[in-house]
Amino acid sequence: MELSRSGSNCVNVNGKNWALRFGEPERDRFTLQCAEDLFLVSGLCSINGLSEQMALPSRLRPHVSEDEKEYTFDSKTVIPFGSEPSVIRKYKLTENILHLTTDLVMRITPGMTELSAGDFQIRGNIEKVMILEKNGDFREVDGIVLYDKDEPPLSVLFYSANGGILEISTGEDVWRWNGAKKMGASSRFRIERDYIGIRYYRDLFSWDKTKDEPPPPGRVWRFNTMIAWKNGKTSGFRRPSGPVSVFDCAAAKKNAGGILKDSGDLCFSANGTVNLLKKWIRNNLSNLKKGDTLLLDNVNIGPCHCASHQDRPGKKELLHWDLRPLLEFKRWAEKQLSRSGAVLKIIPEKNSPIREFPSILAK
Repeated sequence: MELSRSGSNCVNVNGKNWALRFGEPERDRFTLQCAEDLFLVSGLCSINGLSEQMALPSRLRPHVSEDEKEYTFDSKTVIPFGSEPSVIRKYKLTENILHLTTDLVMRITPGMTELSAGDFQIRGNIEKVMILEKNGDFREVDGIVLYDKDEPPLSVLFYSANGGILEISTGEDVWRWNGAKKMGASSRFRIERDYIGIRYYRDLFSWDKTKDEPPPPGRVWRFNTMIAWKNGKTSGFRRPSGPVSVFDCAAAKKNAGGILKDSGDLCFSANGTVNLLKKWIRNNLSNLKKGDTLLLDNVNIGPCHCASHQDRPGKKELLHWDLRPLLEFKRWAEKQLSRSGAVLKIIPEKNSPIREFPSILAK
């Protein structure tokens, strides 16, 4: 990846067959060309009817990791009207994957009436759209309205004619995205075709103003999003020959106890699962040499309601899913193994929908 700046608020990152542009003149927005015929343009948030379009310009601050394989960016916009709400974003970019954490910051007064996470515009020669829902179903959708529910899908995959795939995934914290209902408000997430391409709307919170009671007080509303992509030239999963060590998730879950998710698979959000995996990596480090492969086999990802996996055992249930924790472990493991020239390979379970996910395919 190569980073360049043009002006105080504009950053360009060029990768292998993709390009990402942050900043002006669209303020705190970004445009991603993830394949020759597949583009993503991010939208702007709004808070209590105040659009981020009216916000003061943001200064984007980039940081580069020591191994130069990860870029992070911090930004903040302030809407200079009303109670002056603000939007704080933290981006983490690795090759073909962008993690985005957004904070909508409101003062205690006035109360919350409307929150929008901003839309995504997907443009290009899109041939197919697949959706992974919170019940684990992975299905193709068609028509004008592709999705319209009060809770977001776990992930949406957009396929272009030239083989590119764009993945937009809800963060691990699905329970935050679903928070409006518990507060007596509504939310709406819809994906529909328009004259430009496809638009993904994410309305987090809407208060019924006809209610007798006042809306809840303002707060900080945090949510996470992950975007991943491939340009059609990435090969699928190939089982390595002669790995020096194998961690078989299918075998490990038989005696896993409290670290399983609803489906009975290992939950990578659980600290116990991550500790097992890190111990496995550390136990092999001293014997590795250049070219060796460690295999994480029969991996599956999906929804889970166990609140203790989110370090909140006092709650009965907190809906989450474990794609991001798996990717964080993968990044950690790659750093450890790079010292000896060894690599980690991940093979999803047979027939698992994540076999098509660019985030899992990414090297």
